[in-house]
Amino acid sequence: MVYATADGTSRKRLAVGMVGGGRNAFIGAVHRLAMRLDDQIALVAGALSSDPDNAAASAAEIGIAPDGARGVKFVAAAVESNAAGGAWTPARFR
Repeated sequence: MVYATADGTSRKRLAVGMVGGGRNAFIGAVHRLAMRLDDQIALVAGALSSDPDNAAASAAEIGIAPDGARGVKFVAAAVESNAAGGAWTPARFR
């Protein structure tokens, strides 16, 4: 689905990360479906489980690239960096 703005240019999808909601988490699937409704959000990263193996398997099933599925410690470091005024964005999204 492609949307256009009033001036006719297409909009970029908002890149988001998800905390929780990996395999066997019912509500995670509900949230992912809701994100896809208007095709304005791209799920690109996540700490989908506190278990690294489950987080990686969940990311693979969902279609998140391996560098976006680093787990809780990775997301916590990103949040801490942003809180300290640092800019954190994976290189592929800059």
